[in-house]
Amino acid sequence: QSAVLVKEGLVPQYRGWWNMPIQQSPHVLSELKESLYRVPWNTRYPEGLTWPDMRAGLAKDIIPLMFKATNVSGIFEKMPKKMRGIYWMKGNGVAEELTILHYGQWFPEHQQMIVPFAPFMWAWPGGRPRNAPFGGAMYSQDFTAGLAAASPMINGGVVFSYK
Repeated sequence: QSAVLVKEGLVPQYRGWWNMPIQQSPHVLSELKESLYRVPWNTRYPEGLTWPDMRAGLAKDIIPLMFKATNVSGIFEKMPKKMRGIYWMKGNGVAEELTILHYGQWFPEHQQMIVPFAPFMWAWPGGRPRNAPFGGAMYSQDFTAGLAAASPMINGGVVFSYK
């Protein structure tokens, strides 16, 4: 879907949080992560894939941090209002819980939005929620399933495109 945006020179071929037109503040990101506790990667991941500093906390505490980290002036207000905020992925069978979509780019002339995978824009569970979808088959009792879901998304430079 985003090939037309690349062809028209509206976005680079490889869009990521690191090359958004306006960056998240490194100072703010660093400050926000300090209120969370570190989640160590387990030994099943090669060293080259464990560079992200994974942090955890209670959902009630993480939600305002996610919003603050991704509410970037010059980006946020250009996104459609219905795409701003924190979304709970209720019913998602994969060990993923919260996401934001407003740290991205909206192209009204194409009615298209692209959202790079960025710090504080996705949250995974640190266990199996009660009544997890599909009997919790994609969850674990600890952070293992969340890290398994996170690793390819973080290390793969994922960008979501919505039309």
